[in-house]
Amino acid sequence: MNINAHTVIIGGGASGMCAAILLKRSLRNENIVILEALDRVGKKLIVTGNGRCNITNAVIEPSRYHGNAPEFCHNALLKYGREFTEDFFNSIGVPLIEGDNGKLFPYSLQASSVVDALRLEIAALGINVLTDTSAQNLLIDKNGYKIICANNELTCENVIVATGGLAGGNKLGSFGTGYKLLRELGFSLVEAYPSLVQLKTDLAPIKALNGIKQNATVTLCINGKRVRSETGELLFTKYGISGPPVLQISRQSYLKAEKIVKINFMPELNFNEVLNFVKERKKLLVGRTAETFFTGVFPKMLGLTILKICGINISESVSEFTDKQCRALAEQIYSFTLAVTGNNGMENAQVTSGGISTALFNDGTMESKRYKRLYATGEVLDIDGDCGGFNLQWAWSSAAAAAFDIVGKSK
Repeated sequence: MNINAHTVIIGGGASGMCAAILLKRSLRNENIVILEALDRVGKKLIVTGNGRCNITNAVIEPSRYHGNAPEFCHNALLKYGREFTEDFFNSIGVPLIEGDNGKLFPYSLQASSVVDALRLEIAALGINVLTDTSAQNLLIDKNGYKIICANNELTCENVIVATGGLAGGNKLGSFGTGYKLLRELGFSLVEAYPSLVQLKTDLAPIKALNGIKQNATVTLCINGKRVRSETGELLFTKYGISGPPVLQISRQSYLKAEKIVKINFMPELNFNEVLNFVKERKKLLVGRTAETFFTGVFPKMLGLTILKICGINISESVSEFTDKQCRALAEQIYSFTLAVTGNNGMENAQVTSGGISTALFNDGTMESKRYKRLYATGEVLDIDGDCGGFNLQWAWSSAAAAAFDIVGKSK
């Protein structure tokens, strides 16, 4: 089937749906088409924010974004930031509410309701959505562009590539289609790797800790150099460690280098204060056995693990702890060290680091510098953000930059 369109958006994720709505609101008589490889649009969005959809953050700072040229995202984020996002979601019936650390969620705290609202707006506007339809080739045509699919051929004036990256794997529609289409047109790909992902570690020291949570500061060191530290709820798992601070530090865990994490279970204290805490606790609990030394401080198995690593028998009397043992306990509390053996891969990652190089795109409009009226938005580009709503904000901001540029050129 041959379809003529004003704009074809390849990818029905967050960025693609936002761009389509903004375009159709201004270009009511034009045929705006979304191509989606899965059976429904918005499937990846449903699982974001642990099913609550962390739409944006109260404080959108450029320092929270990464890539070979992270400054590329600044203009779009400045022009179409948090206020734009709140207005946009209010306009489709989704008010936002602020949670911890500035995270903004839908008032319903349900990602599914966000996707439903976007789908309802798409239907109300009459946007043409072709599901189970994957773009196989993107060709330059005399009148614009030609997009070849298995059962369709589309011609259009404008194309927005909003396919996302590889995070989430095939089940969420992350096939790398955008990389293929743009590379065939001469755009370069910055190596893509998983980010905001759980870490695999040496399991021997933590084999008894699966499922245990503890507030901590987690620091990633590569070849002995501290790369990044984050504080929050750490989760021990059957493969290693997870939780918000782990996701935040995971960006460079793909590197083939010596990687370790150092965990501080009392991040509010310096080492001498931790050592004093241990010594004072020894005096306080003089009549107890070592097994109960951390009772009331840490989960039982975490306390027992620290004792074991320090070579302290659980039946030993606390009063018999030596100065050397007290220091050893303080060292494990302050800098519990695990070797990083890898990460949980793209299928479990929340975002892709790397992507199509931004060098040949305009940072204010997302338009290609090489081909007029060809745009790329969201995660397909070499821009990724921290955990906390920053990646979805980039999806909305870049979609708006592209959509409003197309609208401006169409009037």
